[in-house]
Formats: sequence, structure tokens, C-alpha cells
Amino acid sequence: MTLRWVKNRGRELRYRLAAASKWEFGINVVNIAAKTYQIYFLGVVYPLARLANRTITVNELLCVVGAMCYTTIYPFLPKTTKKKWIQEEVRRAKSLGVAVSRLASEIDLGELTDVSSDRIIQGLLVSIRSEVEAIVVDTEGIYINVNLLMPHPTEETKLVVKNRANLDRDLDVPYDKSNLVVWRAMETKKAAYEPNFESKGEKPYRCILAFPIVFERSDGTIIA
Repeated sequence: MTLRWVKNRGRELRYRLAAASKWEFGINVVNIAAKTYQIYFLGVVYPLARLANRTITVNELLCVVGAMCYTTIYPFLPKTTKKKWIQEEVRRAKSLGVAVSRLASEIDLGELTDVSSDRIIQGLLVSIRSEVEAIVVDTEGIYINVNLLMPHPTEETKLVVKNRANLDRDLDVPYDKSNLVVWRAMETKKAAYEPNFESKGEKPYRCILAFPIVFERSDGTIIA
């Protein structure tokens, strides 16, 4: 559990540093250095000084006091990344809330049509995209989209795009199952990730993550 926490914090830190401006990058690095020195002082310098029966030097004392002062004022220094993360949290909550509220309302009124269903699904895809953008943090120059793909109704070798978070591209577009991470997820019924995926089409995708939507029938058969 501790190792996982460290990895998660490290990944989050890398994202934040990569997305920060020069000013924010600088104050973040100094903050890391200040925290590191405090740990070093309390875990190494002070215990060794007591074992050696020596006094703490003025320089060591000034450094640790300065580090403590900096970490104290750090939360009050102006930053931009945190604000963006908060905005994404709000946007995601709104998108998810609207989709769920609309679904409940349509079901209650018995008016769940294909059109309204598509709108609800699109809202859920938008919330998923927002989650991805919050993780990536700096999306400038990066095109992020979340798509819903399903087996083609007539062609067994193809999948078709039924919905998208970004509606700037066409729907009902067929793709060959071969070389598709989505199809791998459907077959294995597990999440599939290809960090260096390159599409054979005209759009050079750099990476793809796919999650299967799994259903269990009354007879126990699991389909994705």
C-alpha cells in the first residue's frame, strides 16, 4: 500500500511539474528540495549529531529553518495548475450529474428514446474525457477524445463508432477489428493499453486505452 501511494504521488508530481509554467516549476522544485532537506535533517543529521555528541552547526540550523519557512509559505504562492484541476473536477461533476439526472428522468417518464439515449451516453463520455484531461493536466497541443465502439451490425470483421465525447468527427464510422486495441479489450474482457499505438489511418494516434463494457446474461454468458 505504501509503495503504491509513493508511485501515485510520484506520477501526480510528474504531471504537475510537466504542466507548470516556469515560475510554478521553479517553486515546486524548491518545495521538493525543502521537504527533502527537512527529512534529511531529521532522519540523518540530527540523529548522527546526537550519537557523535556534537552540536548542530549554524549553517545546518539556518538551512532547516529556511526549509521549514519555505514549505510553510508555499501553499500561499500563486499557482495555475491547481486551479485547472479544480475546474476539471467541477466540469466532470456537472457533466456526470446532468447525464444521470436525464437518464433517471427519461426512465421515470417512459420516454427513453434512441436520441435521448445517445445524448446521455455522450454526456458520460464527456465526463470520462474530463477525467483523462485532469490526469494529463497540460492538454495544449493534444487532441483527446473518448469514443464508444460496438460490433458492426452486418460486418463481422469491423467495429463501428456509435458515439463520441467530441462530436467534431463523424459517427457510425466502421473500423477493421485487426490492429484495434478496442477489439482486444472486447475479446479479453479486460482493459487494454497500447502506449505507442499508431493508427493505420490518416490520424497518427500516439496511445490508446480501451475498457470493455461487459454484460452478463441470465444464462451466465458474459459478453463484451
